[in-house]
Amino acid sequence: QGRKVVLYIRDVMGSLPKYHVVDCRTLRGMRNAGKYKRYVVTRRTDGEFLLNFADNLSRDNPETYRLDICKNCLWKELNLRYVYTPDAFPLADWFNAIDPGYAPPPTDALYGPKITPITRPISNYPPDWNLRSLQCRKNAEWKCEVCSIDLRLAPKFLHAHHLRGTGYNQPKDLQALCIGCHAEQPSHYMKHLPDYLEFMELHGDTWKQLTSN
Repeated sequence: QGRKVVLYIRDVMGSLPKYHVVDCRTLRGMRNAGKYKRYVVTRRTDGEFLLNFADNLSRDNPETYRLDICKNCLWKELNLRYVYTPDAFPLADWFNAIDPGYAPPPTDALYGPKITPITRPISNYPPDWNLRSLQCRKNAEWKCEVCSIDLRLAPKFLHAHHLRGTGYNQPKDLQALCIGCHAEQPSHYMKHLPDYLEFMELHGDTWKQLTSN
C-alpha cells in the first residue's frame, strides 16, 4: 500500500495513450465498463513506455514511446493543472517524492491490472480479422449500432469495435460503430486520423444530430 505505480494501456489503436499515476476518473470509468484489465502496471520513471499497436498487420514487437500523463490525474487528482503541462510532468521526481497520503490505483489480481508491459501476452487481431470485421458490419446492415448512421455508401467509416478488447473476436464480442462513435470509446485515440477528419467533414452534421438525441 502506498507504493507508487504507473498504469497505461500497452495494446492500442490510433494515437498514443496516456499514463495514470492515481485512481482518476478515467480509471474508474474503465473499471465500471469492465475494461480495467486492459491496463498494465509499471514503475518505469523516464516517461518512456512499451506500446504494441494492435492493427491488421499484427505487429508483435512492442516499441518504446514517450507518453503524456492523463489530464484527469494531473488536473483533478494531483491538482497541478497550472504547474505542469501533461507532456512535462516530472515522473521521476514524483516517484522519488515522499507522499504519505498517496493511494495507488487498484492493482490486485481480482480487481485490477496485474501483469507488466513485459509479461502481458501480445493482443493482436486474428489472421481472418478482415472477414470477421466484414461480417460484423454486414450483420448491422452497414449502420452504426450506436447512432444508426447509414454508411452503405461510405463503408470505410464503419468499424468493427471490440467490446472486450482485441483478444475477443467472436460475433458477440464485436459491434459495428461509425468512426465517430468508435472514437468516443475509452482509450480509442482516433480523432487525429485522416479518416476521422474526413468523416466529420462529410458526415459530421448528421452524426452530431443523431448523437445529440
